[in-house]
Amino acid sequence: MENKGSIIGIFAIVAILAVGGFFLFKNNNSGTSTTDSQQNTPKTYALSEIAKHNTPSSCWMVINSDVYDVTSYIPSHANNMIEDGCGKDATAMYEDVRKHMGKGDALLPEYLIGTLQS
Repeated sequence: MENKGSIIGIFAIVAILAVGGFFLFKNNNSGTSTTDSQQNTPKTYALSEIAKHNTPSSCWMVINSDVYDVTSYIPSHANNMIEDGCGKDATAMYEDVRKHMGKGDALLPEYLIGTLQS
């Protein structure tokens, strides 16, 4: 039983550090995303450009008006449902999955490439 308590304690510490790291990253990079180096502004993409990246070998998606290239994450995803969001605004699909409120939200900044053109 002591081992189980230790494992739970370690897991709790790792989770706290991960969440803290996410907020630290977010605060240090607030308002930034992939930028156009010539103009130093966030890169914007039209939905028509995102739609071209609709396969597991090139998967971009929109979540809450931000554009993510999740191609490299697909093999790590728990199931193939992520592929349903490739090339689309996947906000509703993403928000429907409770697990995204923790781990998914912490991972998203790593895959951010820009914002959706309004």
